[in-house]
Amino acid sequence: MKFRHQVLAAVTVWASPSLAVLEPGSATKIEPPSSLGFIIQLEPNASIDDQALHVSDVDFKNPEYFYGLSINAKNDTDLTSLLALPQVKKVWPNRYHDHPVPIVSGRHRKTSNATVLVGVQPVHLRDVAQVANINGTSDVLSSLKITSADKVHAEGFTGKGVKIGFLDTGVDWRHPSLGAGFGPGFKVAGGYDLVGDDFVGWNDPVPDDDPLTTCLEGGHGTHVAGILAARDPKGVGFGIVGVAPDASLYAYRVLECTEGVTDDIIMQGMEKAASDGVDLISMSIGETAVWETGSLYAPLLAKIQSQGIGIIIAAGNEGGQGLYVSSALAQDASAIPMGSVSNVVFATVYNAAGSDGSTIEYTRVVPLSSSSPSSSSSEIVYNVFYADDDDQNCVDQAWTDAIASFPDKERLIALVSSGSSCLVEIDVRTDSSGFKMAWEWVPDHSDMEIDQPGYNGDIDVVRLKKAQSDKILAGIAGQGKNFTLTFKDQTVHQIEQPTGNTTSWFSTFGPTMEMSLKPQVSAPGGTILSTWVTSNGWGYVIISGTSMATALVKSYGLIGSMYGGSKPKHTMSILFRGYSVYSTEWTWAEVELANGTVYQLPNADYRVLVRTLRWGGSLEEPSDYDSWLSPIVRVDISDPGFPNPWNSF
Repeated sequence: MKFRHQVLAAVTVWASPSLAVLEPGSATKIEPPSSLGFIIQLEPNASIDDQALHVSDVDFKNPEYFYGLSINAKNDTDLTSLLALPQVKKVWPNRYHDHPVPIVSGRHRKTSNATVLVGVQPVHLRDVAQVANINGTSDVLSSLKITSADKVHAEGFTGKGVKIGFLDTGVDWRHPSLGAGFGPGFKVAGGYDLVGDDFVGWNDPVPDDDPLTTCLEGGHGTHVAGILAARDPKGVGFGIVGVAPDASLYAYRVLECTEGVTDDIIMQGMEKAASDGVDLISMSIGETAVWETGSLYAPLLAKIQSQGIGIIIAAGNEGGQGLYVSSALAQDASAIPMGSVSNVVFATVYNAAGSDGSTIEYTRVVPLSSSSPSSSSSEIVYNVFYADDDDQNCVDQAWTDAIASFPDKERLIALVSSGSSCLVEIDVRTDSSGFKMAWEWVPDHSDMEIDQPGYNGDIDVVRLKKAQSDKILAGIAGQGKNFTLTFKDQTVHQIEQPTGNTTSWFSTFGPTMEMSLKPQVSAPGGTILSTWVTSNGWGYVIISGTSMATALVKSYGLIGSMYGGSKPKHTMSILFRGYSVYSTEWTWAEVELANGTVYQLPNADYRVLVRTLRWGGSLEEPSDYDSWLSPIVRVDISDPGFPNPWNSF
């Protein structure tokens, strides 16, 4: 009997399949999240009958990577019968992985009403998309300097000859800083769309050859692409440069704009990238996990790594959950997991002019009065009202009454305090009262963050420090409703981030439950300025996450170019040149150091000091660090009281 017929016989009744990993003869089932079928690894001599009944969604026929299939079980599954089949080696649930979640304020927001562009015919070259062009004094290359990639560039190593593959939401390759084209000879030289525009995570994907994405909420992959290899042409953008600007990018779209994806499609993307001959694979996908044992991805990751392909995976944004939590994929021994450290500056700060002569700094990707390249207005005047954080003032009617005397609701700003209850359902209040902009002040000792496009619906949420909001309140106190803001100054500058060069508050920091030190490497991932889809006319955003910190991929790419395009034999040893003490934070606290210095910690209950390996640039000397490790990949410690006494760090 062919294997598919045997599978059909084993798949008989459907309830809610639950299985972490089972091997033939196993007696224990571990309850996982809900499953959408199963992924079966076959013995090497098993055959897959393509003519049998369609119980399979995906075949993995290449034994170089993973030999098996996924099944979409429509009825309850008799796992005992399935595991009893002699061809079956292992079985895992085919799990659903959520769309990468941006690091934002955490308040409720609605989905943007922005137009989603779909159905674009794939071509090799388009008209160059229009994006912002901003000048000023901001250090937009601060993350390069943190990792010393700027020094590597100065030596002539820019990733030329290196192929970087990444699995994400696709890429808007129309962006001029990403080459404005797709295919051989362009910066985005290849890739594949494994899901299509209408995929929601569990319906049938409609693959095609073009990984282009244009929806506003689907810019995550474009942001990653910019961190990897962008180069702003003259007169475009901010002057940003990726860490491997001359590398070739291969984009594999496994996520659409807002929904997640299943394991089998992620595995397909990894296989496709490896078979396309990339030098490394970057991924920012994965459910939270505690235990390392029994990973579905272990066989595939090991096979890919054995071919000399580096695998860089975001460690996860679950730092607030504490120890023993990370991304399931990042836990694997074959992967290089990435933690995040905070950027030292927030790169897009602008000046508004108060009608009382004050100058107010505010943060936004592009300055007001030029929110799109087509804006020709030299001056836009805004009125301001203060939404006092009081239950009586935060109801719909109170907001409506407060702004009734302002005739131009499109040019009206609501100033609110950090964490104000007025912001919880601000979309409802804007719908009822007509205004479209809120300015939120944050404590002066807090890092500045802004939200990605689409997260706040149609509302423009701008953030500023408390000291700046005090100037506005003083203006309102002195001039009342006659106080206004104007935005003639279009130049960009920066402000320092209080937690710069420390572990990002959201970054998973390990160890795993088995005491493996994951992540082993950290890179800048907090408030990173990079490219975005061009649908809104900006083409850039600042967002945070360990996804951004997979920028270490870039360093691997530079190492590859230093070796003439080949993959160095001891990449991890090169990356592990030194380590520094980093810290991670949660909500409201103060910490007093041994020297008596007291730090007020934004959004922190406590701060845990952790020793985290930090890549400092392959050309720097170990003396540049507090301390350093000889170029080894692991440190083993033992406890003879346990059957398997060795733990690797």
